[in-house]
Amino acid sequence: MTGTETQYPNSQVTLEKGVYIAYFDGEFVLLDLNKDKYLGLDATASKMLAKLLGVESLSEKWVNPSNVSVESQKHKTFESLRSLGLVGQRQVTATSKLHIEVPEEAGGLTICDWRPHQSPLSVLSKRPSIWRILEALRMIAQANWILTRRRLRGLVEHIQRKVMNGQYSSRKSSLNSIANLHEAVQQARIWYPRKVDCLVGSGALLLMMLKRGVGGNLVVGVQKYPFYAHAWVEYCNTVVNDAEEAKRRLSVILRTPLF
Repeated sequence: MTGTETQYPNSQVTLEKGVYIAYFDGEFVLLDLNKDKYLGLDATASKMLAKLLGVESLSEKWVNPSNVSVESQKHKTFESLRSLGLVGQRQVTATSKLHIEVPEEAGGLTICDWRPHQSPLSVLSKRPSIWRILEALRMIAQANWILTRRRLRGLVEHIQRKVMNGQYSSRKSSLNSIANLHEAVQQARIWYPRKVDCLVGSGALLLMMLKRGVGGNLVVGVQKYPFYAHAWVEYCNTVVNDAEEAKRRLSVILRTPLF
């Protein structure tokens, strides 16, 4: 992934609180945590939003396909997104900050599925103890409970609270130890009475890491065609519980803890 938090002094709008953005193959995808919904924009709307956000490098090659003026299209795009509670007018004295990551490889995933068995850390893991598996079961149940009742926003806020309470640090751990936690979650998935998807499994793994004071990231990436949203955990920029392809070919729309 490439991308950094950048200031855009020419931005005319800002994303509302709880709204996140990704750029995939020339088009934007928006995530509204408040409503737990994704919105994909077509090519024209994406170019208009790029201009509104001041991200001119993303729209410089765009050719207007219609006779409607660019300003008119920008206004229409802004009003549509504002009516959905996704963007607002930027204050004159404010500076817009965005973090937009672009996938290293275009085209999206070759297989739209969670592949934890293909984790680069799988070869480092050992068979977990029954106590570690039971811990992983509790964390899966906790993550599932939060997501069922409060959706993704609830999980993000839960992680943020742990960060504020000091359960996140720059403490380093061996990749072997992280791999063992991943394997415990994998074993626990077998015994859990419900299907454990990528978001539940990744949330459980990160909670186990935070419990040990080890900093990691819950990452959500998206692609547009076909639309697919996917979650995984990273530790020191290494994918812990999925194939590395997810990091290379999906556009990151959310990375938590949020700083």
